[in-house]
Amino acid sequence: MLENKMYVRCPVDKDTRNPRIFIMGQITEIDKFAETVTLKFNDPYSFRKYYEFFPETIKCSINSVTRCKIFEGTVVQYDFKSFQVIKAIKGENGWYTYYLQAVDDKIIKKVREDSIIAPFNSCEVEPHVQLMNYEFQNPIWYIGRTIVDRTMQILENSVYGFKVLAGCKIFLMPHQLHTIMRCLQETKCRYMLADEVGLGKTIEACSVLKIFLSQNFNARVLIIVPNTLLNQWKVELYVKFDIMVNEDIVNGNMVITSIENLPLNSDIYKWDFVIVDEVHRLLSKPEQYNLIHKISASTDNILLLSATPVQQKKNEYLKLLKLIMPEKYNSMTEDEFSVLLEKQSLLTGKVYNILNDFEDYREFIDQESKKLKDSEASVGVDRALHENEECEELFEELIDDLRKIDSIIKDDNYTEFVKKIRFKNTDFGVQGIEISISYICEHYQIEKSIIRNRRDILEETLALRTLEQVPHQLKGDHNNAEMNTYYSLVEWIELQNFNQETFRILALPLLMAYFSSPWAFIEVIGKNKASMAGDTSNIFYFAERWLNDENLVVNTIDTVLENPDDINCRIGRIVNFIDQEVIKGKIVVFTKYEETFTKYKEVFEVYFNQECCAFFNKKMSTEELELNVFRFQNDTSCFIMLCDESGGEGRNFQCADSVLHIDLPWDANAIEQRIGRLDRIGRDLNRDVKSVVIYTHDTIEEQLFRFWNEGLNVFNHSLSGLEIIMSEINDNIVSAVQKDTKYGLSGAIDTIIQLSKDMKNAVEREQHYDTAAIKFRPLFTELDKMVSYYNLNENELFAKTMMNWASLAGLNGHPNAEMSVITFDEHSFSPKSAENSMLIPPNWDNYINSERNIQVNNVVEMYENLKSRSNPTKKVLTRNIKGTFNRQYAIENDYLHFFAPGDDVFDCIVNNALKSCKGQSAAFAVKSDIAWKGLAFTWAVTPNETVLLEKNIPLINLSQFRNFLAVDQVTTFVPFPSFEDVPESKVLYSYNKIIDSQFIKKDIIHLGQRSKRGSFLNINVKYNVSNIEWFKQTYIREQWEKFVLNSYRSARKNAVIKFKEKSNIRGVKDELQRVINAKIASSCYYTHEKVEIRECEDLYEAIYQSLKEAKIKLRSACFVWMVKE
Repeated sequence: MLENKMYVRCPVDKDTRNPRIFIMGQITEIDKFAETVTLKFNDPYSFRKYYEFFPETIKCSINSVTRCKIFEGTVVQYDFKSFQVIKAIKGENGWYTYYLQAVDDKIIKKVREDSIIAPFNSCEVEPHVQLMNYEFQNPIWYIGRTIVDRTMQILENSVYGFKVLAGCKIFLMPHQLHTIMRCLQETKCRYMLADEVGLGKTIEACSVLKIFLSQNFNARVLIIVPNTLLNQWKVELYVKFDIMVNEDIVNGNMVITSIENLPLNSDIYKWDFVIVDEVHRLLSKPEQYNLIHKISASTDNILLLSATPVQQKKNEYLKLLKLIMPEKYNSMTEDEFSVLLEKQSLLTGKVYNILNDFEDYREFIDQESKKLKDSEASVGVDRALHENEECEELFEELIDDLRKIDSIIKDDNYTEFVKKIRFKNTDFGVQGIEISISYICEHYQIEKSIIRNRRDILEETLALRTLEQVPHQLKGDHNNAEMNTYYSLVEWIELQNFNQETFRILALPLLMAYFSSPWAFIEVIGKNKASMAGDTSNIFYFAERWLNDENLVVNTIDTVLENPDDINCRIGRIVNFIDQEVIKGKIVVFTKYEETFTKYKEVFEVYFNQECCAFFNKKMSTEELELNVFRFQNDTSCFIMLCDESGGEGRNFQCADSVLHIDLPWDANAIEQRIGRLDRIGRDLNRDVKSVVIYTHDTIEEQLFRFWNEGLNVFNHSLSGLEIIMSEINDNIVSAVQKDTKYGLSGAIDTIIQLSKDMKNAVEREQHYDTAAIKFRPLFTELDKMVSYYNLNENELFAKTMMNWASLAGLNGHPNAEMSVITFDEHSFSPKSAENSMLIPPNWDNYINSERNIQVNNVVEMYENLKSRSNPTKKVLTRNIKGTFNRQYAIENDYLHFFAPGDDVFDCIVNNALKSCKGQSAAFAVKSDIAWKGLAFTWAVTPNETVLLEKNIPLINLSQFRNFLAVDQVTTFVPFPSFEDVPESKVLYSYNKIIDSQFIKKDIIHLGQRSKRGSFLNINVKYNVSNIEWFKQTYIREQWEKFVLNSYRSARKNAVIKFKEKSNIRGVKDELQRVINAKIASSCYYTHEKVEIRECEDLYEAIYQSLKEAKIKLRSACFVWMVKE
């Protein structure tokens, strides 16, 4: 029964017989005698400016309108404020009541529909109702919506924060998500991220921060990094996460600063979240360490990024733990810590085995229970299991192992927990065992707040590293001056008998510069001339001659390279290598020295032409740097990027194939930084990362190369956990050369390699110490399934579908030839085209004027001006956005906009696809490999959020458990009687093939078509009517409605069964119980009150019920006629 102020769905289509355009109105008057209603079409957000042809009010027949509800997710007005609809409940009296969440302060209200002002384009109708009413949309809408919906369904049912991260320019790797979700499990986030190099600690930290900020809009954040990594962090935050930072530590909210410039009073400011990078470097700097310690103690949330810690270094290890858990370790002495370490080393293996045995025990109980239920045991399942000898034996073995731990730790609390465990308990002692294990992990697990991932978990997902050697010879008849400079330098160093400190300050810089270029060497010896005792005349004499020789090469480089076999200098070999070997790919060339950089820049520009070269140097302006990176990433003719060391700090050169080292670093971390610009997570596995190394035979440089290559294997593998001792290895290298300049490094290689191997073994052993991570196995298992399924669906098909939907819905972009990149501008939106879908475009002025888009467009304008050789200072107004829906393309190009969740264009397309009724219902015939006719219903499952809302429990509490429900959708089929013998598996296969092949016009007939057009069924020729009229005549309304309704009920029952099979309700129960048991176990240490534990149990019971009583929702309904070819 209709009443005033109820919302209804009203047709506004010119075709009144077969309407396709509907909008939502609110009843203002009912004339029962005339059987009419007067409707007002609310427009609280001025959407009518796009659709001026829609009326503001209308009087129409009661029979032409139907009751409807407001789409969940719609922003409405209530009490002069904006709220988002989060749940609709239909009462027995016919009125809808809505749970609304305030857009600004997130307060939740329960409001009846008559108090809500909802926009006219937000009416929801059930797909099967549309199907019953012959409301068939074009299959192109149906197929497009299906593809978009199944991908977005994963995000909606994903774990807390996953949807936020899906909008960032990162690949969603399982190990990173494990880390991120583990950091977000507790109320306070206090963790040390100690992954091996190359696993993305920075990405993990930024991801945690991004999710934190999504719920804490005005949080004050402090990020502290070494000065050398300041730019890298700014780039990562800005490009990948759209987080803008500043360096105003007094007034800023998003503050980044270097540890070197951190004010000593920084701890007096209140910070909501703190990140500290390279924290292990502070261990030898007491003043900086103490300041970070104070900041850590005064903030609730802190992430410390460190090289993988090693317990062998007890003092350093304890100092790191004092930073992350000051309340536990501040008062602990090194002796006490040694005792704790010893206990842990005894416990770790035992607890690890107990956890695995415990899983086997629970699995045995589950399997036996199922067998007994299936056999309908006469004595009852519980009794039969309690009498099962094998089950009791498994229990006793577990208890024996728990008692062995008791004998090691001699802890009264733990003893009491173990004593209370009984096999006769209704849960067979499961909870008691779990509490006991949780207690050990809580109090004796040193690694509890340290997360360490090993690189070997990613070996199959990382590109292969390869090496190409370019040897260089010193010969008297080829490069006499270069050779004599080297021998003079080595002889002089040996005569000075330097101690290690003086050697590092004076001799080492000379050796390093020598193996770069004569220009760098002349600069360094010039600066150090006054400090160079003894006879240095030969060094300066031969150096000047060497410089003259190389200047001659530079000036005649074209002639020199005509005879490659006669090339006798480093610069000639490098230019020749690039010329001959870098045919189609791109190469990044690194040098440490400004003088070397300048000369190579000059040569590259002359020999390869300026258009082929880009440059990255710390002396260049920000605008110059961005322009050069843009050219290298986007211009196919630009294939060389010459960098100083600043280019190794965070920039994305993933588009390159090779990295060439002009001068070989004496620090493996520097090599890793260089290679890491190309070897990034997400790189195409078919594109190897090649390191090109030039080194001089029979010199210290060859010894150094041998050490890096044969000893640490840095050109083929990452440092893999050795970062923490690299300073020690570097010291040993310098010490060996200082003691014997000519041969010392060769003699020390075996010793240093053994040190590295011992440390690697120690790191590998200590990976097992992270027992705490085992507790998160159920969560991680579900995470892995979700990530795998999302990556499967977020593919090229999804990207193309999004572009197609945008075009259909009136947002007409300009795609490139490959359909991988699309450009939108302020003229892209066409209201006429959008009439069918009522898409609401983004506010273009706000969108184009975001700080990120302004900066990107400025770089693009500079590039276009450069290409056209016009005045570089001239400003060209750019009002477009060039971007992609493809994650791979977006990650490889810093200047390509990523249309992803959270982006205005992406969200407006998705909202239109999923929050309009377009594509929910269709009827089509299609050429297929099978003959079948029937109805297809697609379903999704969501938690029963009403359970939480009625108890005033925030829905965010559900977030980390949503993915225990099935993340994928289910399609069920109801055949027409004559097709019941076709197996459903065959129908599903053919149906998915139709969806995934997208819309092929000649193969699909739109049976809802209102005009007469030809098709392979020849309906208009045979019957002289439109497709829709033929359908109505063939399937008479009364019979059709009955068939659709019965099919809907049958399909729903089938879907419920399928979702039960796909969901892991037992897993969520285990996960919730684990959290409760951990709180009980930790109460001995952190003194949780019984009331607090009881509140926790009530909360998790409500979460469990909302998942156990999950609701399934029909997403689409379709008549499908597969015509066998």
